Amino acid sequence: MNKLQALFLLPLLLFTACMSPKQKEENLAKEVMAIHDEVMPRMGEISSYRRELKQKLQAQEFQFSAETRQERLAMERLVTKLDSADKGMMDWMHNYNGGQDLYTHKEIMEYLEGEKKKISDVKVYMEATLDETKKYLGK
Repeated sequence: MNKLQALFLLPLLLFTACMSPKQKEENLAKEVMAIHDEVMPRMGEISSYRRELKQKLQAQEFQFSAETRQERLAMERLVTKLDSADKGMMDWMHNYNGGQDLYTHKEIMEYLEGEKKKISDVKVYMEATLDETKKYLGK
């Protein structure tokens, strides 16, 4: 680590060292919710793209060729991925409680770290799925 990095890191370390356990818990909970709040608005995109793909699938329903079969499989795969992304967010929201049923600082911090990882994974999957769908739809 160079001196410049240490110069910027030192105040941050001093600030976090001076925080109470409750402040640390609150800050981590805010980080978790910030990730959620960043990705939650994209749920509308998931619904919109899923609806668009399903309409395209219905329009192709009676066309049977090798080309339409491959295209149909690609659209069905994307619909499944969009469903999984939606389910991931809904499951996370349903199960998240902010650690309210925990008592020790260590338990709460471990819970929040785990939830931060879970919602980060949901975010990555949602963004990748939306990017793939946009690319497929030419948007």
